[in-house]
Amino acid sequence: MLNELCGRKNDFLGINGNNVVTQRSLEGIGEQQIKQLIGQHHTVFIDEAQRIHNIGLFLKIIHDSRKIYFYDNGIRNSIIGNFNVLSPRNDVGALWENFLISERMKTNHYDESSAKSYFWRTHAQQEIDYVEEHSGQIFAYEFKWNTKAKAKFPNIFIETYQPSEKRVN
Repeated sequence: MLNELCGRKNDFLGINGNNVVTQRSLEGIGEQQIKQLIGQHHTVFIDEAQRIHNIGLFLKIIHDSRKIYFYDNGIRNSIIGNFNVLSPRNDVGALWENFLISERMKTNHYDESSAKSYFWRTHAQQEIDYVEEHSGQIFAYEFKWNTKAKAKFPNIFIETYQPSEKRVN
C-alpha cells in the first residue's frame, strides 16, 4: 500500500524497511548517497523503519529540509527512544501531526481519491502542515494538539493559492 500511495506523486518517497533489498541497499550509506536517494522528494514515509540499520542517523541528516512521517507512531517512538505517556513529552504536537497526516493519506488511498498531497514551507520557515489539491481546489490543514494554540495560515500562501478551505485539527 505504501508504494502505491507514495508512487502516485513524485513529491513523496516511500521506504519499506521490511524489504531485505531495501535494508541491504541502505547499509553503510553516507550523507551524499542519502541526499541522492531522497532527491527532490519533500516528504518521506518510512514503513518498518526499525528494520533499517542506523535509521536515526539517516533522519538526522535529512530532517532539516524534509518532512518525515511514519505510518506507525510506535516506530517513531522507538527510533527516538521515547515511549512516555503524553503529559511529560515535548513532542506531542509532532506525534499528533504525524498521526493525522498518515491517517489522511490512508483515507485518501482507501477512498481511491485523486487528491494530491503536499507540504508547504517558505525559506523564512512559514509553513502549512498539510495541503491537498483535488478537483481544482486547494485545502490547507494545520494540526494543533493544544486546543489553545492559534493556527496561522501565512498570508503569502493564502494570496498565492487561495485555498477553498482551511482546517485546523
